[in-house]
Amino acid sequence: MALPRKSTPFDTPEERITELEKMFGMSIDPIGSMDTMVIALGCVLFAITGAFIAAAWVKHSYRPIRAKNLPLTTVLYVSGILWFIGDLPMNGHVLLKGAFSQCKFWNIWVRVLFCFIYTSVLSIRCYALDRVFNQNKPTRGLIYYLPSIVFIGGYIIYSIVTTALPGWMTIGYAETLELCSTTEVYVIVTLCLLWFNWAIIIVMMIRLRNIQSTFNEFYEFLFICFFGIAAM
Repeated sequence: MALPRKSTPFDTPEERITELEKMFGMSIDPIGSMDTMVIALGCVLFAITGAFIAAAWVKHSYRPIRAKNLPLTTVLYVSGILWFIGDLPMNGHVLLKGAFSQCKFWNIWVRVLFCFIYTSVLSIRCYALDRVFNQNKPTRGLIYYLPSIVFIGGYIIYSIVTTALPGWMTIGYAETLELCSTTEVYVIVTLCLLWFNWAIIIVMMIRLRNIQSTFNEFYEFLFICFFGIAAM
């Protein structure tokens, strides 16, 4: 979406909403109680999940919990929180003023990067189980860690490059509309990278669907993938 050309501020919030509705061709509600409910619901769900994570760490010596790779689960949880926080300004749940007007930071370094990390963690977990149960190989050594380094390192490089590029090529802030504007190319490239990760996870899930029941996480992965893809 190209940056709007209007250079003067709107006299009222209603004028801004009207202009946005013309741009997007759809009805747009001003930020209000529904957005507050979305934020509150997200906070409640993450708080409940955090309580379970904390309880698991207290009992981390329990063998079934150790089998679930608690450190990786914790990274997944933190990534989910930061992905959710990055979604708030980018999906219009808060006014894009002050700190929230830093579109590149919230989109590239919070929303997109931690969505990448979220999917990468799932890929790493699938890869570890696949090496043990399908390839009969250990989860140590350079060959084991190399894919993770390439994945996360590549996404960090992508974030640095997209940040360095001018806003008209990636994402910029339209001050008069209080709007983050992304280019079609940036959106397509980013989504392709994310879907590449999801495709790897889905393939791994299929390979892991019949492994030993104690370590079989097929339905957990299915649940996480469903909500993760829906959140995109």
